[in-house]
Amino acid sequence: MLTDEDKVVLAHMVEDPDAWIAHALATVGVEAVFAKCRRDIHVAAYRVTKDAAGYKPRGPLPSDKVCAAVAAVLESKTAQQGRVNKLFS
Repeated sequence: MLTDEDKVVLAHMVEDPDAWIAHALATVGVEAVFAKCRRDIHVAAYRVTKDAAGYKPRGPLPSDKVCAAVAAVLESKTAQQGRVNKLFS
């Protein structure tokens, strides 16, 4: 699940978070979404600049629809991993 901070960090980094997330899910997987918005350097850059006068993120926050898609993919992967773990336990 994307946290509120994940969303604002992503909006800080990319112009179209929804398109970026859709592309990441289609090409490299859900892990890439979390890796990008939780990478220390991106989080630090956001935290340093967010309080500056006139700060504007590069893009809007990701939509609820896209965030729900990320959550659904993550939930599906978690369920699949659970089934695999059962097979080998």
